[in-house]
Amino acid sequence: MKKAWLLLFLILVLQFLLRVPFLYEPLNLDEATYVQISARMSQGELLYRDMVDIKPPGLFYIFMLIGKDPFLMRLMTALFGLLTTFCVFLVGRKLADDRLGLAAAFLYAVFSGGVFIEGAQSNPETFMVLPLLLALLAFISGPPFWAGLLSGIAFLIKQTAAFNFLALLLLALFAKKVRPVLTIILGFVICPLILVGYYFSRGALAEFVNTLFFYSLGMVKPSLVSFLVKTALLFFFESSVLWILAIAGSVFIIRTKKDEKLWLLLIWSIFSLIGVYAAGYALGHYYIQVIPALCLLGAVAMVKWKEFDLAKSTQSIFLVLLTALGLFIIANEYEFYFKYTPDQIANERYGTPINSIARKIGLQIKERTKPGDRVFGISSVVAYSGRSSLTKYYLPVRGGRSEVWFLGRLVYAHDFNIKRDPELVQKVDEDFYRNLSDPRTRYWAVNLKDNYSPLDTNYRLQKYGYVLDNELSDVPDNILVFRRK
Repeated sequence: MKKAWLLLFLILVLQFLLRVPFLYEPLNLDEATYVQISARMSQGELLYRDMVDIKPPGLFYIFMLIGKDPFLMRLMTALFGLLTTFCVFLVGRKLADDRLGLAAAFLYAVFSGGVFIEGAQSNPETFMVLPLLLALLAFISGPPFWAGLLSGIAFLIKQTAAFNFLALLLLALFAKKVRPVLTIILGFVICPLILVGYYFSRGALAEFVNTLFFYSLGMVKPSLVSFLVKTALLFFFESSVLWILAIAGSVFIIRTKKDEKLWLLLIWSIFSLIGVYAAGYALGHYYIQVIPALCLLGAVAMVKWKEFDLAKSTQSIFLVLLTALGLFIIANEYEFYFKYTPDQIANERYGTPINSIARKIGLQIKERTKPGDRVFGISSVVAYSGRSSLTKYYLPVRGGRSEVWFLGRLVYAHDFNIKRDPELVQKVDEDFYRNLSDPRTRYWAVNLKDNYSPLDTNYRLQKYGYVLDNELSDVPDNILVFRRK
């Protein structure tokens, strides 16, 4: 037992060291949006009434706790990841023994912080997987109420957690025991009902319901091609070893047909993968939802290897293949850990320097403005400027271009339209011009690739006294900054 805890400690140290190179990486656009919204919530503004984002409120409460300093935010996220690894260990041990727990924890420590799944960044999936794992642990060991409650908490961080909850619910139904099913459902609905009561008491229930259940319906439908391309790229360049081990573990579970807990794991893993696809875009960090499942399945293959009854030649080929793929992954990603600066990491990861440029622009604007001034536009610029924004709607309404970037290259892209209610589109436009016309607004930063350019923008820029700031703008990368005269 002491040996197991020592090995787990070493695994956690390894995981933290793998996250260190990313602690100073500039905020991405999503993180910057979460920082802005959580900061405004801390000042008393009400989410979904004063500012609108389709993410559930749990994510923003987490950001209120971890703060808006980028380094501390990344550090807290890294520590949160260590807690998740510890939970992976507990689940693995509950499924079988310490060996399975340690193997799963090791795989999670290595693969959960992958460069292209953005595992070291503060994405909703990074926080969602911990309560999902705790819900699985509660489902295995009871009581079922906690499985539902923890699933409900995960759902309030990101909606796709509902698929993992659905897996647990179906497993409970197949057991043909009514009481656990009802108990799990009761646990799941408690937190959402508390939020409903809270927003009702604040007179904003309609805004809460419209945002989470209607505005999000207009998002782009899942693209199977984008999903398959991104999955293939992640498989070959970052996680092939993990996927192969997980597939081997799944085959073992299906062939043996004797361990109910492992079958539970397999079904939970399938629904985790469905949750990734259902998210709608081919974004790397969406795959974080399935990483714990893959690690636990992969651990089954590692621990049960001797029971596969394979010929020695087949075993040798398999091990050589895994070793070769592991070396290939290291060759593709070692520069992110040993060579690149934080800015270079962001540039290579996304195929664009927008995050590092936005940080530079935001810090320059901070020096040129006063605390009471307003800035709007690119979320990273606003976040690093430290100034408030009057923006109410943090959601796209027209469409754009879905792109799959890998190793600094555009691999796949397609244009899409977002179907929004015309009334909502009009409200977003009015919000845009309200920001532009407010006398407190000093700067507007825009990325021309965002495809957001109302027809009379130039006229209004002139009307309200804005000019292009050539010193702050980065024209080669299509980032323009306008300042009020």
